[in-house]
Amino acid sequence: MLNHTEHKTQPNLTFGHRPLQHTISVHVLILRACHSVNAAFGLLIPLYLLLSVALSLLSTVALVQSGREADPFALLCFPLLFIFFVPMCLAGQRVQDASRGVSFATFSGPWLVENPRTRRTRLMIMTSCARPASFSMPGVGTLNRPTCRKGLRSWFQFVQVLLNLKMH
Repeated sequence: MLNHTEHKTQPNLTFGHRPLQHTISVHVLILRACHSVNAAFGLLIPLYLLLSVALSLLSTVALVQSGREADPFALLCFPLLFIFFVPMCLAGQRVQDASRGVSFATFSGPWLVENPRTRRTRLMIMTSCARPASFSMPGVGTLNRPTCRKGLRSWFQFVQVLLNLKMH
């Protein structure tokens, strides 16, 4: 019969070598998917984002200048920044968070009760996660929350400049 202290020292079978191998294979697939997306769409997504941001900025100019008499096209194009750019940045952030989560979950395992082979596997996972998976684009950088914050801050500053110019 095991007492309470002996139970704590028993190896946790859910963190054995097989689940670590599965974690490694899933993480490698995620990294390959990120690389494939970056390679396949790396040159197209910046144009896609540039178009949505440019139309949003031009629509902002039209809305600020015309006020209540803005055309329907400007009203429809105004939110493109929030419809395309923000969700892409949030998706990129989720990929980064998931990659960091793999490293943290691996680190949080039962190191002291595992065999050396499983410990090396854990160390390999943490090393592979040192640089988290991400979606990056030429000219924009990594799509994540800081990039989204910078883009929205720039857009808001642009709107403020337009409003100040209209007032003077």
